[in-house]
Amino acid sequence: MDSLALISVLTVLTATSDVRAVAEDGEVLWLGTTGGLVRIEGATSRVLTPRDGLPDGTVRALHLSGDDLWVGTDRGAARLDRQSAAVEQVLRTDGAVHALESFDGALWLGTWRGLLRLPAGADEAEEVGDLERITAVRSDGDSHLYVTTAGARAHVYDGRRLRQLRCDRFAWDVAIHDGAAWVATSRGVRRFVGRRPRPRPAVRQSRDLPVADVRAVRFVDGQPVVGTHGGGLFAWSGNAWEPVADQPRWAQRTRALE
Repeated sequence: MDSLALISVLTVLTATSDVRAVAEDGEVLWLGTTGGLVRIEGATSRVLTPRDGLPDGTVRALHLSGDDLWVGTDRGAARLDRQSAAVEQVLRTDGAVHALESFDGALWLGTWRGLLRLPAGADEAEEVGDLERITAVRSDGDSHLYVTTAGARAHVYDGRRLRQLRCDRFAWDVAIHDGAAWVATSRGVRRFVGRRPRPRPAVRQSRDLPVADVRAVRFVDGQPVVGTHGGGLFAWSGNAWEPVADQPRWAQRTRALE
């Protein structure tokens, strides 16, 4: 399904094209929107709302874990069976769930009110640390869990305690690549490496970006791509950050969606 058709489907089904989260599950595409959770498989689609058991209709985070799909909403999280889409567990939270991640045998939830840890098989989550306004939570798959916040910088959890990282106060997102954590902040991108993560230059510290406020960072085919606040998408060309539209490989992908 191309991008225009997808937006049309969302507008009709959920009365909104405001997509907050995406999860690819084989041939199934899950979309978290302000109008519910959308499941698309081929030409068929379904929208799940609080009538189906979701804590709230605004879905902000999605996380695939084993046979389950965890869904973060404005009033808590729900665990769904990925095959039947039946809600099997609901966890109420004091604040919207903006991020979900698996780490250290537990599910971690980043909410606007704090960082929560839900051990496997548990019905209640425990609060870790005293963070608020969490924007992203990401594991390096080994020994560290990275947490970004809007106002209290980024932190790393090593299984024992949270430690603050040296970066701007407003940290919006984090991506893991080759053992390094790339953190998107309001003053560019910071890269942290090592067993005790310390900042390292992140491809010239984003000096080529016309907009310093970086809101998202991802890796596509090993190449970092960042989304800026009001400035669009930029990818690292190997020598500098350049607009996605100016790079042939990305321009071809964009045209394929039209």
